[in-house]
Amino acid sequence: MKWGLALSGGALRGAAHIGVLSVLEKNDLRPDFIAGTSSGSLVAALYALGLSSRQMTELLQSLSASKLYDLNLSWSTLWDAGINLLLWLIKAPARAYRPLPSGLLKGDKVLQWIEEITGQRRFYDTQIPLAVMATDINTGEAVCYHTPGYGPNTAKLGKPLLLREDVSLSMALRASIAIPGIFTPVQIDGRTLVDGGVVDNLPSQVLRAMGATRVVAVNLGYAGQQKEGLDNAFEIAGQALDIMAREITRFRGIKAADYCLNPHIYDVGLTDFDKILDCVRRGRQAAERALPDLQALLN
Repeated sequence: MKWGLALSGGALRGAAHIGVLSVLEKNDLRPDFIAGTSSGSLVAALYALGLSSRQMTELLQSLSASKLYDLNLSWSTLWDAGINLLLWLIKAPARAYRPLPSGLLKGDKVLQWIEEITGQRRFYDTQIPLAVMATDINTGEAVCYHTPGYGPNTAKLGKPLLLREDVSLSMALRASIAIPGIFTPVQIDGRTLVDGGVVDNLPSQVLRAMGATRVVAVNLGYAGQQKEGLDNAFEIAGQALDIMAREITRFRGIKAADYCLNPHIYDVGLTDFDKILDCVRRGRQAAERALPDLQALLN
């Protein structure tokens, strides 16, 4: 039996995946395949490259907004936004509007950080087969970047999926985490790519198509919870993506899994870096509660 581990998106909540992996490591439960979306793709990639949960936790401890977030704003951008507002008020034609940035953040800093933590290694350097999900924002297609030789069998998916194995790991990860409206989209091979959660936030089906006979999923997506203080563009955009992905996750990602862990971490936003270690702890707790079921399923 070969089994796969699917890690969902969830922004900073993705640190909970590290807690889950720590329990799996401790109990000698190592997946034969791993797939991730958005922040889940980062954890999946680091694990596939051979990093332990302890090493990943150490990497996250030094994270801060200033290290990852580079605002894509300038005085000229603000001026153009003001002009566009006036044009809207006078009902000017669309061609009169001035172009504005496609994301609040440039994404250069987060790409540099990804290159640092991955050592600029490529997909063929992974120790276990890896799949990273992104979305072509122009066509709506799901895009799967994967370890060479382990592309999913699209005939088993029943949905369109574009496969790629010839791109750098860091660029694929940068595309996978590009939350629409927050991070500037990524251009790869003429495609404009954004967060994989737009079309596949929990890639359980992809693991099946890669050859996994059992699939364990970790879902950090929105489950209808109310978060206090949802009062800035970062939080609103992140919550909007979670809500959008909820139905897809429920009917596709969860249904395709044999077992799904739901840590229910809803009170951590895109700027709550001080809660990262708490997310790791809560992921560990969720996995410990599920351990008897996981051992029965996978042993």
